[in-house]
Amino acid sequence: MTFTAILKDIFSDVDGHLSSKRVITAIGVILLSIGFIANLFFNCKMDQFIYDKIMDIVSIGLGMTGLEKFTGRPSPPADGSN
Repeated sequence: MTFTAILKDIFSDVDGHLSSKRVITAIGVILLSIGFIANLFFNCKMDQFIYDKIMDIVSIGLGMTGLEKFTGRPSPPADGSN
């Protein structure tokens, strides 16, 4: 498996389409990591409200992605009607 195939698999939903929830959550994790490293090594302080909001986005994104795995999509009606 190539690196691009692994990334595509990570960011795909249950139907195999690119999931914006997963992309936004990954961006939030990257931003939190950058903020942590900047605070740790370069003494750059991040405002608490910015940290809290990014953390909220990451938490909600992970929760929604977890629910997506368990619920799936409803199957279409057997008779073909809506």
